[in-house]
Amino acid sequence: MNALRPSLLALLPVLATAGCSLLDVGPEIEPQKNSCEAATDCGSDASCVATAHEESICVANGSQLGSVILEVQLTGGTGASYLFPGAVEFSGSEASGLVKSLELALPKSVAVTGRMLAFASEPCRAQDGAVPVSALFHRRTDAATFRFDLTAGSLFAPGAPSADFSLAVPPGEYDVYLQPPEPSAECPLVPPPRLVKQVVAMGESLSWTPPEEAFALLTGNLIVPEGTSLEGWIVEIVDPTYGHVVSDRLTLGVEREQLNIFESGIRYYPTADPILRLRDPEGDLSVHWVLGALDLDSDGHVEIDLQDLVATPMPIEATIIDGANNFIPNANVVVQSLALTGSANQNATYRVATTSDAAGIITVNLVPGTYAISIVPQSEDLAPFIGTWEITADAGGSGLGFPLEGQPLVRSSVSDADGVPLAYAPIVVAPTQSSLNDYFSQVLRKPTPEDPAFWPTRSHTGSTDGAGEFALAVDPGLVDLFVQMPAESGYPWFVLPSFLVDSATTQPVVEVPDITLRFPVLAQGRISNELGPVSYAVVRAWIQPTTGDGSAGQPIQIGATSTDESGLFVLPLPPSITLPAPAAEE
Repeated sequence: MNALRPSLLALLPVLATAGCSLLDVGPEIEPQKNSCEAATDCGSDASCVATAHEESICVANGSQLGSVILEVQLTGGTGASYLFPGAVEFSGSEASGLVKSLELALPKSVAVTGRMLAFASEPCRAQDGAVPVSALFHRRTDAATFRFDLTAGSLFAPGAPSADFSLAVPPGEYDVYLQPPEPSAECPLVPPPRLVKQVVAMGESLSWTPPEEAFALLTGNLIVPEGTSLEGWIVEIVDPTYGHVVSDRLTLGVEREQLNIFESGIRYYPTADPILRLRDPEGDLSVHWVLGALDLDSDGHVEIDLQDLVATPMPIEATIIDGANNFIPNANVVVQSLALTGSANQNATYRVATTSDAAGIITVNLVPGTYAISIVPQSEDLAPFIGTWEITADAGGSGLGFPLEGQPLVRSSVSDADGVPLAYAPIVVAPTQSSLNDYFSQVLRKPTPEDPAFWPTRSHTGSTDGAGEFALAVDPGLVDLFVQMPAESGYPWFVLPSFLVDSATTQPVVEVPDITLRFPVLAQGRISNELGPVSYAVVRAWIQPTTGDGSAGQPIQIGATSTDESGLFVLPLPPSITLPAPAAEE
């Protein structure tokens, strides 16, 4: 969602929310309830309404909420969910309270039977020519919020009639990742893994075999300085969306550390914008190139000059401390290049992941360049750090200390529509969702330490006190503030969206304008499937605003509840959502 990202201190109270699950974060005392006995209990803009659970609550008479997406997820299942876009619309007014009653029928799952065929020359195939695979189904959706993964595997014995896998999936479109077993002495030759996009699963069943597609072959030279060993390092090709390996894995050995390591070629299934990755055996250090930037003439042959990249890596130490100079152990650290020295490195991205030791020290091997470094402590009372780190050829940067500051405090109060403080209301502060969540963005887009979208902000939970006030320590970054009232309280959610909690001041106190929860509009009804009512399913409500250019923005969650044993749900929703203004054109 393209939106202005002002400082919190400049914001007026607004309503919106982003994807967070309903959390039980308060004390043993339950939050107070929205209840009524007569219309006079609700004021002039709301009515006293009996819900499907036979409880009376105050419901708003008017709404400008617009179209609402409902998501249904079965408990104790696979994590799959069912979407009902535009399931309900709240607009206009109703003198007796705006209530929408629904009957939602979950579509029957599609029974998928699939297989991956191998070439006739490959051993360890079933009689029908298929090889055993692990299949990972990613639901395709423009909004990462609604994605889920389902897995299945082949039950296979040599000489079996088939190596099919089977699973049930909700109707929809999927990207399917097929991963054969690693080569072994019994099966020395297997196909490389394959990502097949836009697999449509509809109807009662689907018998699916990926369309035949020839391997692409990458050959080339890896130029390594004399005396430098890359023994055990791995060369592979990955897809830019999920980071799945879509090629043979080439493990470098002592005798193959100079030229022509690609002389026999690496097989891979073509995919859009593939990434070539070189990584150490542990996967802590990796180097990424966009394959198209290496193979400019598209002849399937590359020259990778590592003279600069690996000739001068230096062991660099840094210490992580707090404001009192205490060492911070077990902090998670990611170091990623912004700019590397040497012409051969301009298309490469160097990335290291590590943790600090018991003395708060990290040791990383880095080549000269400018890096972004992010540090996330295990402790909840210290804020993460993100900044730049300059490494020079004379080991500049060694011994540097990175101090972690205390977290800012977000402070406010919460009351109901009558001005009564809401005690023990659940509070959540969570990072605003970003659209930069694919593998390409994670490893090749240059992180900007000045941009809060790249800050490693964590979620934090708390509650108001008995007087309806709260002060919650949070990480700096671009965040959403939620008051996530339980649906059974009869109150809707509230959120202050997309504001910046700055780290410029040590332990700042960010004062949020007093929050007032208005009376809700109501979505209620029954959820069923082909077997009857669906008990104890999670029901979430979302809106999806448009951005300044008219495209769909990030979904915003505005409520959550669950069905009872008879499939009934009652979901209070805010009567309107005020979104941040679209970002101004520069």
